[in-house]
Amino acid sequence: MQDTLIKFWEKRKEVRITTSLKSYLFKACHNQFLLHLRQNKIKVDFLDTIHWEILAQARDNQPVSQAPKLERLHSLIAKLPPRCREVFILNKLECRKYREIAEDLNISIKTVENHMSKALNFLREHAASFLM
Repeated sequence: MQDTLIKFWEKRKEVRITTSLKSYLFKACHNQFLLHLRQNKIKVDFLDTIHWEILAQARDNQPVSQAPKLERLHSLIAKLPPRCREVFILNKLECRKYREIAEDLNISIKTVENHMSKALNFLREHAASFLM
C-alpha cells in the first residue's frame, strides 16, 4: 500500500485519473499486490527447482551416509497414489512443466497442481523426521 502511494505521489503530474481517486488507488494497490504474488511465486518456484535438482544429483552421486535417507524418500514416493506419483516424478525428477504433464496425461493443469500439492504435503508430513 505504501509503495503504491509513493509511486502515485512521484508520478502525480503524469497520472490521469478518469475514475474516482478511490477507485484508482484501489486498482493500483490490487495490481501491486498481484505483482508481489507473481514475484514471490517465481522465487518459490526457483528455490523449489533448485531443491529438487540437488536431490536428483544426490541420488546419482549419493554418499554412503545419504543412501538410507534417499531410500526412505523413494519408499515414500512409492506410497503415493499411482497418478499422483506419476505426476510428481514427471515434474520433480524429469523436470517437466505442469502444462507438458497435463498434455501428456490428458488431464487439466489444475489436476496436475492438485496432484503435486497432495504429493508435496504427503512428503512434508512423512519426511520431516528423517531429513533433519
